[in-house]
Amino acid sequence: TILRQWYRVPRLIPGAPEELVLDERTLANGKVFFALGTFAPSYDGHYLAFTVDIIGNGTWTMYFKDLLEMAVLPDDIRGVGGAGVAWANEY
Repeated sequence: TILRQWYRVPRLIPGAPEELVLDERTLANGKVFFALGTFAPSYDGHYLAFTVDIIGNGTWTMYFKDLLEMAVLPDDIRGVGGAGVAWANEY
């Protein structure tokens, strides 16, 4: 399995450097199995939702990362399907 690093360039900051938003090697560290499912940034670019399977049975857990603080939030949603991530545009 190839473990990747995912970057972004903040679009609201002209000339901003790339930022590492997800590092699969770090997420997989110490786990026997790891698969990154799907991921999607929120409309405002503040958050990233992503799914991970660490068992290998297709049972995914959804996590949320604050892209301003570059920290994974403590809340997660377990047992989600692997279909995808969609944000509601409610502000």
